[in-house]
Amino acid sequence: MKKINFKDSGFFFDASQFSNKKRFGGHAPVIIDIIKNKLEMVLGVYEERNRTYISRITLKIDIENNKPKFSVLNQNVDNEFIKRGDIGSYSEYGIIPSCSIKVKNRYALYTIGFDSRNKEIFHVASGLAYLDNKFNLIEHLPGPVLERSVNDACFSSSPFVFKDSKSFKILYVSSSHYGSIGNEKYHHYYSIKMRESQSENIIPINSIELIPPTNSLEYAIARPSLTFIDKKYFLFYCKRINEISNDYMIFCRKSKELKDFPQKEDYFVSINNLNDKNFSDCQCYPNIFRFEKFLMMFINGKKYGRTGFRIAYCYQDDL
Repeated sequence: MKKINFKDSGFFFDASQFSNKKRFGGHAPVIIDIIKNKLEMVLGVYEERNRTYISRITLKIDIENNKPKFSVLNQNVDNEFIKRGDIGSYSEYGIIPSCSIKVKNRYALYTIGFDSRNKEIFHVASGLAYLDNKFNLIEHLPGPVLERSVNDACFSSSPFVFKDSKSFKILYVSSSHYGSIGNEKYHHYYSIKMRESQSENIIPINSIELIPPTNSLEYAIARPSLTFIDKKYFLFYCKRINEISNDYMIFCRKSKELKDFPQKEDYFVSINNLNDKNFSDCQCYPNIFRFEKFLMMFINGKKYGRTGFRIAYCYQDDL
């Protein structure tokens, strides 16, 4: 399998480093915007009961010796910037960010919510919150904007949203069925699909599949993150039970056209200098962003963000 080589930046973040309330982790970090060299961000933070809320942090990025260096400029991980929803809502058991996009004069922040069905079997849906230009919360819509449908029988969530000249493109994780792994336990099979919409908050159910499983063992293809470099799309995602590992690892496909992704080959994303055991054995939930000549990637490791997040990077010219 071909590789795309990243390097670990050495930066590590865990809410437990700053919390006075025994909060921990750094689930699914998302950039809202980059202002000069400041990364305005949100991420999921775990409470003692293993339920999540969304908190805000600001990182500073400097380039030293031709390498990016990150530091925490501002944080308040004990503050629930976006709280879990009320009982019966799509996010009653926890909420984490998924992606952010500027729409007119405000930011649309897509979320991933966990509801009471997770007591029995994994289930998620995605909601939407709006922030003003100073990153204050304006509104958190009470219900999901992306949910299971006739085309996504079990769930649809984890959107990555961008807008071109024609429409909003919503790349997301779709689950069509669950598979038994014995002892009345099940795991979820899912792939990455795409929908199109003229609105950021009213999303039609018609879709096309972009990243299907390559064999019958791959059952968790997750967290799409897309960038466009030199007239080519690069779609990053993670998946389990692959030829590299039985745990999550990160992969990428390249294509000049979104619709051609199903025919493209996987590139394994190899992260060099990664000595943290929580991340060397499991790399998941990539989130890509560009800064100057670099392509940066947030990653989670073991235990679904409970062990914090790291940042890896490569040079765009190397792609």
